Amino acid sequence: MEGEKLIENIKTRLEKVINETDPEFIVLTKAIEGEERGEKDYYMIIVSENIPTDPKERIEMIKKELGELSEQIDIYPYKLLEFKNLLSKKQPYVIRAIDEGKAIYDKGTFQKIRDAIHQGLKRIVINEETIWDLR
Repeated sequence: MEGEKLIENIKTRLEKVINETDPEFIVLTKAIEGEERGEKDYYMIIVSENIPTDPKERIEMIKKELGELSEQIDIYPYKLLEFKNLLSKKQPYVIRAIDEGKAIYDKGTFQKIRDAIHQGLKRIVINEETIWDLR
């Protein structure tokens, strides 16, 4: 399953997760060999303040909804601050997701981050209460 069809399938399967966790964004990126991450064909970054604190619980919740698709996708669920810290450290898989990932769901946060990174900005205004300094 490739491209748009895969994204639509994932979006449909994650409706419950989207409704329950109200994520900032969900991004799917095609994996490349030798990348520092898991071993699957794709990886998905989900950023939400309303996900469980326990990382294993987060992953299991999403795997349950993805069903057999989870066999193709490494799942990386983060809270907003956790994602910011990874971005600040320039984690390669996070940078690739920003550069090449396809937004499955976005409240506008992912696009703001992508635009700011592509413009070389060191400060990102997520919303009126959240401003990231990436220096």
